[in-house]
Amino acid sequence: MPLGKQPLPAAEAAKLAKSLLAGGARHGREGNVAADLAFLLAAIGIEHAEIEREHPSGRGRIDIYVPRYRTIVEAKARGKAADPDEKQLGQEESPREQLERYMEAEISAECKRPPLAGARPSYREWTGIVTDGRHWHVYSYPHGRNPIERGKTLHTGLVPGGAKELLDKLSGWMVGAPVGRRWIPADPSHLFKDKADELARLYTEIPESIRRRTETKRALWHDMLRVSGMSPQGRAAPDRLFVTHSFLIAIARMVTHATARRADSWKLALQDGFASWILDWPRGAAWTGGLWDIISRHDWRRRGDVLRSLYEEFVPKADRKMFGEFYTPDWLADMMVEQILDDKWLENAIERAEDAIRNRVEFKGCGVLDPSCGSGTFLYHAALRVLEAPAMRGLRPTQKADVAALLLNGIDVHPVAVEIAKANLMRVLPAEPSAGESALQVHLGDSLLAGEDRGSLFGHVEGSMRLVTPEEREILLPVEFVKQDGFADSMRRLVDSAASGDPLPRAVLNGVPEERREDLKRSRDELEAAIGEEGNSVWTWYAVNIAAPHLLSERKVDRIVANPPWVALSGIQEPGRKRAMEKLAKRMGLQAGGKQAPNLDIATFFVLRARELYLNTPRSDPAAWLVKKSALRAGHWERFREKHGKTLAQSVDLESLQPFGGGDARRCCLLMEHLQLVGQPAEARQPEAHQRVPEDMPRLEARLRPLPSSHGHPRKPKPDEPWTAIRQRIQFQAAPDPLPQAPSGYVTKAFRRGATVFPFVLLVAERAFPQAFGRVRVRTRESRHYPWNEVPSQDIEIPRRWMSKLYRSPDMLPFVASTRITQAIIPVDEQGNLDLHSALEEPGWEALDGIYRRFCGKGKNTPQTLADRIDYG
Repeated sequence: MPLGKQPLPAAEAAKLAKSLLAGGARHGREGNVAADLAFLLAAIGIEHAEIEREHPSGRGRIDIYVPRYRTIVEAKARGKAADPDEKQLGQEESPREQLERYMEAEISAECKRPPLAGARPSYREWTGIVTDGRHWHVYSYPHGRNPIERGKTLHTGLVPGGAKELLDKLSGWMVGAPVGRRWIPADPSHLFKDKADELARLYTEIPESIRRRTETKRALWHDMLRVSGMSPQGRAAPDRLFVTHSFLIAIARMVTHATARRADSWKLALQDGFASWILDWPRGAAWTGGLWDIISRHDWRRRGDVLRSLYEEFVPKADRKMFGEFYTPDWLADMMVEQILDDKWLENAIERAEDAIRNRVEFKGCGVLDPSCGSGTFLYHAALRVLEAPAMRGLRPTQKADVAALLLNGIDVHPVAVEIAKANLMRVLPAEPSAGESALQVHLGDSLLAGEDRGSLFGHVEGSMRLVTPEEREILLPVEFVKQDGFADSMRRLVDSAASGDPLPRAVLNGVPEERREDLKRSRDELEAAIGEEGNSVWTWYAVNIAAPHLLSERKVDRIVANPPWVALSGIQEPGRKRAMEKLAKRMGLQAGGKQAPNLDIATFFVLRARELYLNTPRSDPAAWLVKKSALRAGHWERFREKHGKTLAQSVDLESLQPFGGGDARRCCLLMEHLQLVGQPAEARQPEAHQRVPEDMPRLEARLRPLPSSHGHPRKPKPDEPWTAIRQRIQFQAAPDPLPQAPSGYVTKAFRRGATVFPFVLLVAERAFPQAFGRVRVRTRESRHYPWNEVPSQDIEIPRRWMSKLYRSPDMLPFVASTRITQAIIPVDEQGNLDLHSALEEPGWEALDGIYRRFCGKGKNTPQTLADRIDYG
């Protein structure tokens, strides 16, 4: 993380340097030494943004890293750096060995990074420092291969005589021009806050002449969100989210453009897709130019998903939770990718991809897919593993990029996530692929193809792919046109000819059989009519994304790794999508009846449906899935376990590692299909398939080994740590048998669920003000849950007898209730019995009911009145 405070004045810097040398109680701890040294580096002229604290390298977490000055500092507690070659108590390596471990990892990583456009390679040497504040040891390492073997000692055992000498020494060690551009911060959201606010204002001021074209893009964007079953509700939400998504896509597209090291205009980054509305008028183009100035000033090639923090900053948490988004930590994604893309597969897959590229033959049945790729965390780590494979040695950067692009596939229903995934892939590639950005096989679409029979996209309209515009025009594209190589480029040329009124290019026309050419001309004419009435700049993007899942289901891959959405069927609010998912569940034999029906997790669909659609050999190709721990025991996963037991080679309980932090999200596990986790204990090895039943699959649990300095309390891995840095800290052991569970004595047919009071903003009192005649004025509590977080606190008057005590866990202390109990609004009569009929005569209740009807979900099992919500059995 970069330093975030203001530089110290000269006098304060001297005082701090003197304190650091003198030691004392503050400098007994390693963290304090590192913090003060970081401020001293800023005091000698290094920009705060250039100084990285706790930087996650490929071999551990670096105390201080100044990448543009190629300097790494290993800070130690007071007295722990007197001899840099002495191993300290409980440590497996000396301070110098620890420094050189980081140094070797970062020099290697920097040598692999491709140069930015127009930048010359720098051979500036690296500086390594080991210090406890008083003792200083300084080393120099060359930039290139075998740096540690050729390193030189500059100073060892140096004890500066005073503050001035220490500051002068630091300045001397950091001398020289910095290398390359400034690294983008790990969290760059502060750089873009003003641009986000400015775009929101611009959207409200769009000229009427442009608004109609923008509405077409907005409508198609909304259609894509509906596929997820989670389109935004309420009046303001769609506009707000459309602008936010456009803003984030503009950033992602420009990062892709910048890291592709292209010299052409940045305007090309936004030429297609729904965010292209920004360029439709001069003020939007000017805004885009300012955004490019920010992006182009930084080096975006640092390791990890820096774009994820932008998404989390600018998209409200309620919107992210609505999509079931739990982003996979880097270390966990890295671990899963390592298991799925084993060395033998890498060698074979890379060889096949090279052969297909060299001989220009169709590439089928090989590759890795993430069918719910999100921001591309799995694809990013898969790309690293492919690029670092021995089989890639000797290839030129462009050849490596072509091979990686051919092997990596991703699909997601979220338009912003897909663009971020593309940007993250481009950031890690050593060069732009030969076919440009279109070579990246990451698409927006429904990987479940829910509600459709396999292949129906090309079969149900006489061999054509059907596009429907927001104004319900139908455009039919011949299947032969959609399936040809380079469909994206051909579609773009088709759109360009329709927009300009020019005839269809001969090369595009000749790409389909002669008997389908008239159909293709008709498609062009239909598209020309749509563009004339509904605008341009979106149709190529729309057609390519619609087709992608179907094309991939025909081409196939042989590996899957994914973190599918953690959303229950009851959480899908779009009625059409919900019906399609229920139909799919029934067709796949996953439909659960009774009380389990609303809890059915759509992750079960992903696991089975993705194997069926995309794996070349569904019965034997490996896959790894990160799902809720309920997959191992819960009733709504029971049918999944019955159907899928023989495919599941192993499960790994991850709860103790808490990869997603605390709360319910910590309860997660890995499902390994046709794959045994490397390093598992002998007692957990997979028995023969014929001996195994679904409930007896080999189960492991992951545990952390405590560090020698942790006093028996192991530190949880941080999300941005690489797997290589924590591999030795995690052990896999046979999971104990779960405790036997007997049903409660209260289970009868009379109970479907416990009592619930929801939503809070309508039914829970924040404050109550007594009135005359047995009345009370109530102000309700705001809600944190979507969509109720958009409803302001209500102020209503009701009968005092409606105020009922609601015992919640926050109101309960050990063995006793709190003195202040939550108050709920429950319509009851004088005897305390539920009286929903008389509630209809109360204006306050009528107001609450009206709000509920407007914001509640539309599913068939969702209560449609507030009275039904309370009396929901």
